[in-house]
Amino acid sequence: MVKLILSTDFSETVEAELVQRQRRTWVMIESTNTTRKALSAILGKPSQMYCNVHSSGQPVIQWMLPDGSKVTVPYSRPDNSMAVSSDGRLVIKAVSHTDAGIYYCIARVHGDFAVLPFHLTVQESSSPPPGEDTSIAPIEGFAGNSVSLPCVASGSPDAEIIWILPSSNTVSFQANSSRALVYSNGTLNIPQTQLLDSGYYKCIAINQHGVDTLATKITVVRRTGLIRPLRRFPARPQSASGVNTQIKVPTEDTEEASGDIEMTQENISKSGLSAKCATYMRTTFHLFFSLI
Repeated sequence: MVKLILSTDFSETVEAELVQRQRRTWVMIESTNTTRKALSAILGKPSQMYCNVHSSGQPVIQWMLPDGSKVTVPYSRPDNSMAVSSDGRLVIKAVSHTDAGIYYCIARVHGDFAVLPFHLTVQESSSPPPGEDTSIAPIEGFAGNSVSLPCVASGSPDAEIIWILPSSNTVSFQANSSRALVYSNGTLNIPQTQLLDSGYYKCIAINQHGVDTLATKITVVRRTGLIRPLRRFPARPQSASGVNTQIKVPTEDTEEASGDIEMTQENISKSGLSAKCATYMRTTFHLFFSLI
């Protein structure tokens, strides 16, 4: 009889715990290797951040801006300079220097919440700061060659690498373009350069605690080859049946007119560097951020 009562009580306890688990709410913000949590935008251009929320119920999504203010989705500024859609995507139509900083996406449901930070840095262009451009020696290479620009950064947590191209477009490991690729180690590669690829390239290393930049300049020139002019030959005797038509032709300039003429452009490499070496640069800098 005692065993029966204990068995009944134990069964009821288990059922109550299962019901409690089923009623428990949860929320999470998606964060994978392809989530862009560190972004760099060009002054005056648009920028957007994605906050993908998954939850057991209807979440409340807020964004905390760098100035400490909070906005709840959906949201739009009176001047339409910033908007947040109902799915949590934050859009800045034209970034300014005051938009730089850390943005927090906050998702809440009853009894649970999740937070994901995004770091936005604003750059005016791929050019270095005024005064530093004179100390940058340009790297010269031929059009059609491949160019690789390594950028090594160390930080805690690991820094994300973003490159700004001369066209003011940005590329990263998560967002490559059709002509420029960024590998997982931060190296920028242009498989086949063109003349329009000349200009400054800026590497940006960024994490939640800081940002550092380094710029380099690439000059792409058209490849030259050998120009072979037509060779001049001396006249040969002509004959006809029964008639001697041999004519002597002066040939003093024969030696001067014959031969190959090699047309080359001025040497574009410095200190005897070959074109292959001149199109390769190694950029190394180290970032050390203190935890706040």
